[in-house]
Amino acid sequence: MKAEIIILNSKDRKHIRQTLNEQFGINEIPDNLVYFCLNKRERVYVCNKEIFDLDQEALRTNAFGLYFGTFMIDGFRLSLEGTQMIGPLATKNIFEINDLQFEEYIKGENLVCENEDFQKQYVIVKHNNDFVGVGRVKEGIFSNHLSKSRKLKKVFNPNDEESESSCDDSC
Repeated sequence: MKAEIIILNSKDRKHIRQTLNEQFGINEIPDNLVYFCLNKRERVYVCNKEIFDLDQEALRTNAFGLYFGTFMIDGFRLSLEGTQMIGPLATKNIFEINDLQFEEYIKGENLVCENEDFQKQYVIVKHNNDFVGVGRVKEGIFSNHLSKSRKLKKVFNPNDEESESSCDDSC
């Protein structure tokens, strides 16, 4: 199965740059993001020029590069990797969260966000010095866009009495 990949031309790349500048205040995209590609599901991927040195007909691929984001009706939604690539360059629409909010976020819960500037748009989530994802704020609620496979389900706590008693019974 040959992947249907469209390499975006300079006009389309300019549109992506303009969108990132409007949404996140990013003036310059890093040099390592040389090519933007679009797959049949209209997801934007980034790759470098060496990928085109490979024989594409001999490879069975679903996509080229790293998933960067998707154009949505209400803006450009970055992937987790996209936020990590360009998050340090962003100057606006950054939702900084504390440790307690971070625990809720990685469990997939929505957060309260009272910042009026973030309303009805995608924002980058930052915890300490890490860019941990993207979400959308609507009516004071930050809607978590962390994928299901990345959400934290349960953490083992060695101080938890329940885990000690269950080990005693079964061990």
